[in-house]
Amino acid sequence: MPITDVDINQCDGESYLSAFSSSHHCDHSSTQCVPISNSGFRRGAYRCYCKPNFYPASGEVHRRNKDFFEGEIIERAYVESVLSGQSTFIHSFHCLPCRVGCEMCIGDEPCYVEYGLLLRSLVLCFQSFCSTLVVILIIVVFVLRKKRIFSSSMWVMLETILVGALFLYQTVIIRYFEPSVITCMLEPWFRGLGFAICYGAITLKIYRILAEFQTRKAHRVCVRDKDLLKYLMGIITVVIGYLLAWTAVIIDNMNEGYSVVAHEQTSMGLKYVICRALWWDYVTEVGELLFLLFGVFLTYKIRNARSDCFHEKETLAWSIYVEALVSLLMYTIRHVVWSNLQPDYIYLLYFLRCQCTVTIILFFIFAPKLWYHARPPEIMDYQSGRQLSSCGDVRDHMPEAMKLHEAITSNGDVDFSDINLGDMDPEDIRVSTLFPL
Repeated sequence: MPITDVDINQCDGESYLSAFSSSHHCDHSSTQCVPISNSGFRRGAYRCYCKPNFYPASGEVHRRNKDFFEGEIIERAYVESVLSGQSTFIHSFHCLPCRVGCEMCIGDEPCYVEYGLLLRSLVLCFQSFCSTLVVILIIVVFVLRKKRIFSSSMWVMLETILVGALFLYQTVIIRYFEPSVITCMLEPWFRGLGFAICYGAITLKIYRILAEFQTRKAHRVCVRDKDLLKYLMGIITVVIGYLLAWTAVIIDNMNEGYSVVAHEQTSMGLKYVICRALWWDYVTEVGELLFLLFGVFLTYKIRNARSDCFHEKETLAWSIYVEALVSLLMYTIRHVVWSNLQPDYIYLLYFLRCQCTVTIILFFIFAPKLWYHARPPEIMDYQSGRQLSSCGDVRDHMPEAMKLHEAITSNGDVDFSDINLGDMDPEDIRVSTLFPL
């Protein structure tokens, strides 16, 4: 066989002409050498292919839609660099890494949607600011808990509403981070608990007004504060049980190789990571809407009840209406056009939903109370207090001694568990002794 017909393998590996092995000039960090068979006894009989997740840096190669460099061109450039005393030729024959997440690419174009960090950071800062305000409001309500305007609204339930709102605010903060198994499992917990605590407390306050408004007996029915707390604990317990079952199913599916994280694609072909939509999500959404529909039914039943001077009945009703309408709109968007939206738009929708529900609801409920506390009405006497619809509101606008006297003189049946002696000051106790029992 003529020597001109013998192939030279300059690439890495063993060959029968081992003197030429590993003599190629491919960039070891980004390319790999592949020999060209039947090329004869000559240098440059190889190609430098880009490694996986790399693309050619040379513009000429890129324009020809190739992912390799010819060995002959590399060898010629090597000789020229040796003669000129320069060793920078290799920089013209290397490959660049693809964008993060790209399995293959032909250029520097991204394969995944790049998050708008400025938009997300602004949303995160504003959401954190709202969370801080809620914490401050929790402290303010606790400090002013013995004031008539807060004690009449059952300050413990007001604190509960704030705690639920704080949980709901955290759902947007969690969504700031790229979806992962942890975030996809944390967000439903904060959403579920926050919804149960916040709107459970609002619905129970409406139920209390309804129970007292529908009384037709001589004996006045008063739903006690501790009864409402028991009902609320029951709602929270049911939600926790549901979330535990959901978590168990998710973990079991993950053990079988079913991931809770999915990859979607925008209309422009860019991929993005999202928490996978499960059938449990539909159950959760329907459950929330049914609970809100029950709240709407309760607000309809108390439409003729007289409102107090703080308009709490109206604020509670509007809180339910706003959440029901916004949630229905949000779930409709999610199941109709969700797959065509970019992650930043999805994140912005969750933020707007939180602000249009939680923030507005907190404004409805607490703004009038803080306003009346700062600037109390000029006329607020015991007689006007007796005209209020809610027995809890009526009695709590009066001193504890007046509650005791009214309960005895109205029907002679006193529930002393409703008389909080701890909130009575010495003057109230002295006044109570002046009323004939």
